[in-house]
Amino acid sequence: MLQEALTNVIRHAHGADVTIGLELAGDHLHLEVHNGPGQAHKSLTTETGGEGLAGMAERVRAAGGRLETGPSGDGWNVLAVLPYQRSNGDDA
Repeated sequence: MLQEALTNVIRHAHGADVTIGLELAGDHLHLEVHNGPGQAHKSLTTETGGEGLAGMAERVRAAGGRLETGPSGDGWNVLAVLPYQRSNGDDA
């Protein structure tokens, strides 16, 4: 999900500032990618055969999570919320 989100920033908002957030909240992992406005380049915004947002959403759903995407301020936000189960050896 992270790789695809960052690839989308390069394709659609080249040069944008990007913030990545990772948080463990109870039994869920939150992974968020936010980008500000960028400078689109024709060579980078053409279709390249990737799966984009639909592919990300499918993979997140297959893992039992949810994906939220959309405009945020002057940029774009992608948030994946995935179930997380600690193994017996993890510290709390």
